[in-house]
Amino acid sequence: MPAVRPGPTAARHVWGPVYVNRIAVRAAIHVAAVFALYLSAAMLIPAAVDLYFGHEDWRVFAFSALFMGGLAMAVALATQGRAPPVTTRFAFLLVNLLWVTMAIAGAVPLAASSIGISIADAIFESVSAITTTGSTVLVGLDTMPPGLLLWRSILQWFGGLGVIALGLFVLPFLNVGGVSYFKIESSDIEDRPFERFSTFAMSFLAIYAGLTLACAISYAMAGMTGFDALNHSLTTLATGGFSTHDASLGFYAERPAVLWVGTLFMFIGGLPFSILILFLVRGRLDALGDPQMRVFAGYCIVFVVGVAIYLRVNADMPFLDAFTHSAFNFVSIITTTGYASADYLQWGPFAVACIFVATFLGGCSGSTAGGIKAYRFLIVFELMSNGLRRLVYP
Repeated sequence: MPAVRPGPTAARHVWGPVYVNRIAVRAAIHVAAVFALYLSAAMLIPAAVDLYFGHEDWRVFAFSALFMGGLAMAVALATQGRAPPVTTRFAFLLVNLLWVTMAIAGAVPLAASSIGISIADAIFESVSAITTTGSTVLVGLDTMPPGLLLWRSILQWFGGLGVIALGLFVLPFLNVGGVSYFKIESSDIEDRPFERFSTFAMSFLAIYAGLTLACAISYAMAGMTGFDALNHSLTTLATGGFSTHDASLGFYAERPAVLWVGTLFMFIGGLPFSILILFLVRGRLDALGDPQMRVFAGYCIVFVVGVAIYLRVNADMPFLDAFTHSAFNFVSIITTTGYASADYLQWGPFAVACIFVATFLGGCSGSTAGGIKAYRFLIVFELMSNGLRRLVYP
């Protein structure tokens, strides 16, 4: 008797896990491709800026936008299909693929620009931007094309926001909810202030954009040029630290108002955005009593005041100047922003020791800041307190 070949249904039953994985991979690639379309559209912004300032690199950004947009459109059309299974595995795949897509797409105009950097350097700069690390391989920032400087700032702003928040605009095409993906991408541990995740996401984006605009206006009022104010507002809220000057914000060291604007918005960037939504959208004052915010504010105040007094006594610096530079640099260090207004390694051994400790602290969970995060210190403290309490009262 001839062998009976299994039909499509039987094959799907036998190769079920493989079939499901293929759907998940295809869907993740589709989301990443649509996400790349957003990035290609964003490239037109620095293209317009270069065109306005009369720089030839506008062609680089325009071509990069057309190239990336065409490639992304082709991939998106080729990978259309059914909705993927809502699993943790797919969530991890999607989040990592979005980060990789953004890193590669962000490096394209950098590699093709007139500054002549290698592909490796372009990818390094792009990854540093989207992860809000702030390290750079570029020198001579003061004379670089304005479009390129703005593109670095835009990438860092996207990175501070979290690419999954942008990917939430894509997920509805797949009929997939965004909660599990946001939980994986973000360090937020707070309950959502809205039942519908789309409402929460839009509030998140609106507050992030609104604070960025407020920061730009504040920088401009404090004495920055309009272009510098725009760039630094994008990287201040993202706590990334890219600047348009090799001297970072030390370029404005003689303008204390600029440093205090930076200090304020870096500190806001280190706060949990779920709490900010509750406070700004729902008007809940009790949200500001979040314990991790008290911890974050507490160690910021301790380091700032302590080093300011040390500078006043040890370096004979006027207390107001010492307090300004101490506040700016320590909030920058604690939130892992990376701005600097002075060479703080020359402040003396006590200040250097404080800087070393502050480097590890970080902002709050669910913020744009890096570091260990205040919430984890709060958990460790509670665990130690409970352990000691049990030793004393077994």
